[in-house]
Amino acid sequence: MSQAMVIIALAIYIYYIPANKMNICLYINVYLPNNASSDALPVMFWIYGGGFEEGNAEKALYGPDYLIEHDVIVVTFNYRLGPFAFLSTGDEILPGNLGLKDQNLALNWTHKNIKYFGGDPEKITIFGESAGGASTGLHLISKRSAGLFRAAIAQSGSALTYWSVELNPRPTAFALADNIGGGNYGNDSAELKKFLKARTTKEIALARSKLSNTATLFPVLEIENENAFLTESPYSLLESGDFNQVPLIIGICAEESLWFLKNVTYAKYVAYLVDTLSDRLIPTDLRPNSSDINSVEKDIKNIYLEKDETFSTNILAFANVSWPKYYYILKSFTVTNVF
Repeated sequence: MSQAMVIIALAIYIYYIPANKMNICLYINVYLPNNASSDALPVMFWIYGGGFEEGNAEKALYGPDYLIEHDVIVVTFNYRLGPFAFLSTGDEILPGNLGLKDQNLALNWTHKNIKYFGGDPEKITIFGESAGGASTGLHLISKRSAGLFRAAIAQSGSALTYWSVELNPRPTAFALADNIGGGNYGNDSAELKKFLKARTTKEIALARSKLSNTATLFPVLEIENENAFLTESPYSLLESGDFNQVPLIIGICAEESLWFLKNVTYAKYVAYLVDTLSDRLIPTDLRPNSSDINSVEKDIKNIYLEKDETFSTNILAFANVSWPKYYYILKSFTVTNVF
């Protein structure tokens, strides 16, 4: 079958930028079917994953071929990542979430302009995988994305995962600047921002590579401001019903984390859970300065990590909501003797 594709632009973006490249990545790709049967086609809006640190909308990775054969317009785009997207001081100086705001900008553009490509702005489905799935979940609860899509598909990611929201981003911001060196910012957010703005993208990317594994650059809960993408806990918003209630498909692939375990022994796995992961198992509606955090963390560690070495959990907070939702587990192979 012949296929016609309209490519608005393409950029490959990962946060470790070559020295001769600029941090310019905000491009959108629009792929159209050939000989479409309608001038108001449904639209699939793809958000790629990569841990909020790497990824791109390259056609070789996320081609539109299958979908455009079925009279669907596919939109893909690039958004900022790593320290250029999610660095935050937890205040009004560097509020964070630039990557999510890039996504929202692309979604707004699509909703406004897709009619000129034969698409129906009222038939936009957002979907993503891993960090893209978590991003999809965050668009579900962000007022900035309200009314811009009619359905969502979150693949192997959710707004409720511990890595979808960083509760205490400030230490990472200062640690990154410390890795560059030569700064005189103390604990002042404004001075830190001034220092970082004077640095090159190469310097910032190199400083990120020197951060410890526990230093994360994820979406954050912003302070209230007119440009904020997210100011409240995903748990709180879902529990209160204050979110964009659209049909949702959410699911995982069986054994999909095995890729991360190729060099992991069982002993290392348990040690990681006990020493590294336990402080991330607290509910995201507890703020970093909450007096309850230490006791909750200790209880979780005692109940699960120290008494049950095979601890695993799956939060299905979506199960009791009223709008259409579906949960899947995709399994196509069996693996034994992992450890």
